[in-house]
Amino acid sequence: MDFLISAVASDLVSRFISSLAQNYRNDTSKEDDRRRLERILLRMHSVIEESEGRHIKNQGMLLQLKLLTEGFYLGYYMLDKIKLQASEKEGIEDERFRFIDAIRKHTPLAFGRRSTATSLRGVVEGLESKIEDMREFVMLLGSYPFLTRQPYSTYLYIEKCMFSRRIEKEQVINFLLSIDHHDPYVSILPIIGPQRIGKKTLVQHACQDERVCNFFSHIFFFKEDDLKIAELSLNSEASSGKYLFVIEFIWDVDEAAWTKFQLYLQNMAGTGIKVVVIGASEDIAKFGTTEPIRLKRLSEEEYWYYFKALAFGSMDPDEHPKLASLGMQLAAEMNGSFLGATLVAELLRSNPSTQF
Repeated sequence: MDFLISAVASDLVSRFISSLAQNYRNDTSKEDDRRRLERILLRMHSVIEESEGRHIKNQGMLLQLKLLTEGFYLGYYMLDKIKLQASEKEGIEDERFRFIDAIRKHTPLAFGRRSTATSLRGVVEGLESKIEDMREFVMLLGSYPFLTRQPYSTYLYIEKCMFSRRIEKEQVINFLLSIDHHDPYVSILPIIGPQRIGKKTLVQHACQDERVCNFFSHIFFFKEDDLKIAELSLNSEASSGKYLFVIEFIWDVDEAAWTKFQLYLQNMAGTGIKVVVIGASEDIAKFGTTEPIRLKRLSEEEYWYYFKALAFGSMDPDEHPKLASLGMQLAAEMNGSFLGATLVAELLRSNPSTQF
């Protein structure tokens, strides 16, 4: 009997020690992957920052930059999840909340350390592959001209800046500055996307670019209702030069007014006319002489990066883990709303407490 008890006890102790050793190896591996991820993100940030100072015209280069940027946001999202997960393990109530919340949303719940470690390893390996594929991109990047730098103060206020639309902005600018004698006299670019997605903000930032301002003699902004009186306005201001028209269709498209306005543009004096049409309806795609730009909501990873910058400002999220955890939960519920991000971020900044 004593021999049996001794054997069972020995087996339990052996399993316990093996479990501790396995957990230690998992923690060590996870920490190594986290450090690898931090180094990768540092390299990616350097490439993205360098690209922001260049005028990239090639669509293939812009697509590669978009993929790199998406990976960058994914990496930071995973890094923040790891940090916040560690703080959530401090109390049983947090785990109970995660379980109840997962049932409520009918979403799978990841238990234990292995799933997190596996996800982290997958992200790290994926981003390392992206970095390897970017060697040619980095070499070609140096061949593109530098942009005129804006004063540093203009980058201090994220609420007044455009976030995560760099690729689309370059596409708009490339369209506006392009000169092709085989194109129709009036070139039209449709920009389509849901309400409050940033279509008008995108065009405003493109039009404020120094290259665009210097290229066009006249820039006009009209809404759909203005098309009926636009001819009178243009008659009083028209002269020779290059024209840019931005037309916003908020509701349904008035095709009769648009057709009349387009005919008027074809009879205008000038060396070239560019038109940007923005709206939520797919109907405006048929107005274009080029492929439309379609804006989508930010991904969960991009949106968290944006919301975190708004909500914490000069605060370090690592010093407020519970508040950061709450912020990540709130960000996931806002479905990419810029207005929601602004309002909730203001609440968190004014009252940085998880009990508000």
